[in-house]
Amino acid sequence: MIRTARKILLARIGWMTFYGCLDDDHDRLVGGGSWNDHNQGSELHNFKAIRAHLYGFVRAGKSGILALNRIDDSIADEDDELGGVTVIFVATDRNAPHQTERQRIVGWYKNATVHRDCKAAPTGRRRHSHYNLIANEKDAVLLPSRLRLQSILRAKPGAMGQSNVWYPLDENGEPRDSPWLAEALAYMDSYNGDNLIENPETELSQAAQTELEKAAGFESNQRIRNAVEEYAMKVVRRCYKELRHDVEDKHKTQPYDFECTEDGRLRYIEVKGTRTSGNQVLLTPNEVKLPDRKGAIVDLCVVHSVKVAGGKKIKCSGGKLVRYKNWHPRDHDLRTVSFICQLTQSNS
Repeated sequence: MIRTARKILLARIGWMTFYGCLDDDHDRLVGGGSWNDHNQGSELHNFKAIRAHLYGFVRAGKSGILALNRIDDSIADEDDELGGVTVIFVATDRNAPHQTERQRIVGWYKNATVHRDCKAAPTGRRRHSHYNLIANEKDAVLLPSRLRLQSILRAKPGAMGQSNVWYPLDENGEPRDSPWLAEALAYMDSYNGDNLIENPETELSQAAQTELEKAAGFESNQRIRNAVEEYAMKVVRRCYKELRHDVEDKHKTQPYDFECTEDGRLRYIEVKGTRTSGNQVLLTPNEVKLPDRKGAIVDLCVVHSVKVAGGKKIKCSGGKLVRYKNWHPRDHDLRTVSFICQLTQSNS
């Protein structure tokens, strides 16, 4: 097997939306990997910056010690830290339709420092919390929940198994047989989409879409939204194929869904699927900025009035496709989405 010069650590943590990058009392840790005496998972703060740095945590077995020599076997035994490490965070998405694909990449640190032992809360600002990973804020990405699509399957050779950490070297210092890792690294290196650390409001657009559908009388949850979006992608892909365009799926790594070539010119395609009439669609900041790219040609495709049926297995059908060719947001009505909290006045 071939050794790689890249230092890598996979860290399994609990599932959250913001991991502290946005203060949200409703954001709860599900399936946390580490709990202390105060019943608080330290990964709650993995993407919350303190003076432009992130102090992350992953539980490393019962000992709590990270085996740095299984990341880089050239490290000295007495060294407490290892720099230049790519840390990939994975978590279990319990809403994923297929159980085998529930373990997803949620974010990463590049050029991180990994500590052998846990450290106390940085600057004392996080009571009862610990860290063993440090990264510059600009070297980190936290994926929006809708873009947590890259699976890390447990059944593949050299996979993570039950441990919360995965090392590229085995206990004898030999490279592990892990052909799936190349795909995960390629995905991470090519990613150029939304980052919740920079734009946490990207996630709020999903909440706004939920409210739009509820206002129109539709039940809305993450599984239904995912099914509708996937169905809309199929409808749009079929349309452009029928127009004899070469279509390439980019929705995992770019702030748009497809690229297609038309008369030698590159065209970006943004897809929106909804069960509503389609008079309103929600756009992320990156989607609004997309047509401002130099020389960018953008089509906005809205598949509206999608019908949804089924229980465990959601089935979508129908819908109407509307194409806004050579789309630019200034040609349409853009409004800031506001969230209104209705309070019930209590007697005082």
